[in-house]
Amino acid sequence: VMRRQPHEGWLKLRFAIFDVPAASGPFRLRIKQAGAWFNQHPSPYAFVIEQIPLKNHDQLQQELKRISNLGGEGLIVRNPNAPYQTGRSPHILKVKQTYDAEATVIAYLPGQGRNSGRLGALLVKNDDGVEFRIGTGFTDAERDNPPAIGTVITYQYFGHYPSGIPKFPSYGRVRSDREL
Repeated sequence: VMRRQPHEGWLKLRFAIFDVPAASGPFRLRIKQAGAWFNQHPSPYAFVIEQIPLKNHDQLQQELKRISNLGGEGLIVRNPNAPYQTGRSPHILKVKQTYDAEATVIAYLPGQGRNSGRLGALLVKNDDGVEFRIGTGFTDAERDNPPAIGTVITYQYFGHYPSGIPKFPSYGRVRSDREL
């Protein structure tokens, strides 16, 4: 999809149905209604996302691990009895497997907009020699006084891209026992 040259890959795209906003009732009935509609009107271009009821935290962790091993980013956990709600909802929770790692600060990248004149992101290098940016997770005070060049920091991320760059890295803290 992201290629700049025309190709046939877009023909493999499928639309994933995860709710029916116009239907009334709780989520478990709305998603059942979507399944029934697609059973009557099959399409190679769209499908209803399978819903797997989870009974406990251990089962949630097992399913998260299974999806992560398949290359997925995580799960969406929903209250089956919740009505449809536009925007953010307290009845829907993203669950992602997160990792912590360390990297060394090698440069500062300037901020823009609200962060103009102070830190926008850190350019860091991890133990594998991969350089990447961390631009989120900072307090205003940390943007005004960022960790020194050469400092080892801890960051959180959600797996790796094929390039080896961590997905969605977020600043955690300075490793105070390893500062310059």
